[in-house]
Amino acid sequence: MGIAIGYTYRMKVLITGGGVVGTYAAKEAEGRGFTPRIFELKPDEDSIKSVWETEDIVIGDISKKEDIEKVIEDFGPDVIVHTAALRQRMAMVDPDRARLVNVEGTRNVVEIASSKNVPLVHISSDTIYGTSLDDTITEDTPLDPKTIYAETKVEAEKIVQDYDKAIILRSTSLYAPWKGAASTFNEIVRSIIYAGIEGKDFEMAVPVAERSEQLYVKDLASAILNAATAQNLQHKVFNVGAGRLVSYGEIADAARELFGIKVTLTDADFGKERVQSVRAVPLDITRAKEELNYNPAFTFDKAFKYYTNTIKSWNQ
Repeated sequence: MGIAIGYTYRMKVLITGGGVVGTYAAKEAEGRGFTPRIFELKPDEDSIKSVWETEDIVIGDISKKEDIEKVIEDFGPDVIVHTAALRQRMAMVDPDRARLVNVEGTRNVVEIASSKNVPLVHISSDTIYGTSLDDTITEDTPLDPKTIYAETKVEAEKIVQDYDKAIILRSTSLYAPWKGAASTFNEIVRSIIYAGIEGKDFEMAVPVAERSEQLYVKDLASAILNAATAQNLQHKVFNVGAGRLVSYGEIADAARELFGIKVTLTDADFGKERVQSVRAVPLDITRAKEELNYNPAFTFDKAFKYYTNTIKSWNQ
């Protein structure tokens, strides 16, 4: 029997984590006529409100079961979207905190969701597959986590797998207009757009030949809400990616075309500071296409223009 969540108009969506994924998921939920609420320990309200104008943010700690129980009892969600996690860089700095948040926090969410029979969409990561893979990466590809962050995401998935009303989305790396901390790729995109808006030339020191999979956050938000409203799914785990790789050269080309600025690339090795996966092929997203009706809508060029327009709107 397939997994079924289903939905009703004005479905209440509780989103753990007020970072870039949680905030864009909330905005997508509201756009579909649902009622979202964000649960976050330390909300960056400036970043959140630059994406989604809201006061519906509840302060709480994912590592404390009583905080989760209270927000669920008060809000009465029809579905929970679990995005809260300590990300790559912070996990490297504080592995113990990463396990507390990513593993034990997930355990708390799953235990309370299952006790109240609330469906769950859990956001995982493609970092669990490892790096530099040459073959097609399906949901059945063996897991090979290389970082503390990836290890915690594998442990979290094991917990989620035991809940029969849970769906797991394994997302690739993201980029998005966001005022707060971001991935290396996203920081470069953001910096070059700021330079372009100001009409300044830009120089980047990057691994010039490298190509990686990068997903525009609006596509992930769409996949999340598709999962949250899905019925009669035959699988529990889904890859969510862009379906293609992108190079730093493409960022430079997009900036030259849109802004007419000079962009110079110099080769560099990010080495141990690197926190994103480097793979030779994109994720296989066939299952998500077939069961979640997921189709990435944003090519890099299209996303770059949307990103630029969003940043311009911040200054108006």
